[in-house]
Amino acid sequence: FFFNDTATTEIYTEQIVGSVRCVQETGICESCPIGKYSFSPVEDSFCNDCPQNAQCPGRDFILVDPGYWKSSRTSVNIYECNPIGSQCLGDQDSKCEEGYFGPLCEVCLVNETDSYFRSGPITCVNCKEADSSIAIVCIVVLLYLSLIHI
Repeated sequence: FFFNDTATTEIYTEQIVGSVRCVQETGICESCPIGKYSFSPVEDSFCNDCPQNAQCPGRDFILVDPGYWKSSRTSVNIYECNPIGSQCLGDQDSKCEEGYFGPLCEVCLVNETDSYFRSGPITCVNCKEADSSIAIVCIVVLLYLSLIHI
């Protein structure tokens, strides 16, 4: 691709996602500029305004602000996470803080290497960092989970 200084957009010689206003005769496509996005790689598509609580660096990127979450890379529905101790880090894939995952980053992570448990309405605590009485609860939960998978 090459950069067109007058339009302040990238110009492509092939059609890619996030490119619009393609001229079929020349094969040149403009990408969506900063503040806009498009998920449609078809001729005569258009760039959409960036949704609230997100940043759009152009093309097909929607970067969710910290404290907000979306269900997939191509979703334009953006939801506010719990403002108290928000675990939503934002970004294109709605990243969560360590120990959290799922919708609005409200689910505690449990897998083969790390286990977290709910402590209060919004906090997930790592079993490895918990005090001994809580560690016993974690061990019981892990044993229970291992019996389910047998």
